[in-house]
Amino acid sequence: MGINIQEEEMNDCGDEKYALDRKEFIKLMKQSDVATHIVARWFIEKGYEVEIKKLKIAPSWQERLKYSDEGDFYFWKNGDKKKRVEVKYWPKIDFKLITDVTYQNIIVNAVNSWDNANPKPSVHFILNKSKTHVMWINSNTSKYWFRDRKYDKRKNGKRTFYFCPREYVKCIGLYKPKTPEELFFKC
Repeated sequence: MGINIQEEEMNDCGDEKYALDRKEFIKLMKQSDVATHIVARWFIEKGYEVEIKKLKIAPSWQERLKYSDEGDFYFWKNGDKKKRVEVKYWPKIDFKLITDVTYQNIIVNAVNSWDNANPKPSVHFILNKSKTHVMWINSNTSKYWFRDRKYDKRKNGKRTFYFCPREYVKCIGLYKPKTPEELFFKC
């Protein structure tokens, strides 16, 4: 009898025993919000309009699903369609180049977050510890992603994630003369 991955994904860290300490949770949410604003500012400096989603923190673990986000921010230019962006912050890992990262595969997102996203993010950014460089994973690389279960110390339990092989991940300095168009490289 095989494992029902969908059922496991739905139950990933869904029990209150996996809940973070409230102060730790709020601290992580605020760090994430700062990371979002840093990356969004980069888009603004490149002439894009952005819409940053307001940080909403669930009052309790039981109410968390009512507060799931709709993306960290959206960007567009000249009336083009808005593109959704997800931002993660790695507070313990510094990198400037992809070769500075020892992982061969980079976590993109939890499977249930990606699968239920509407619209799907156009790009995922991972901000380094120094808040100077990002890894970006373009969503058009999703054909190369794979699923794997991994212990998530923030959730204190196993979760199923999408991983992207490192060769499809790029790094840039946030304040170098690059444009968001360069983020959407062709595979």
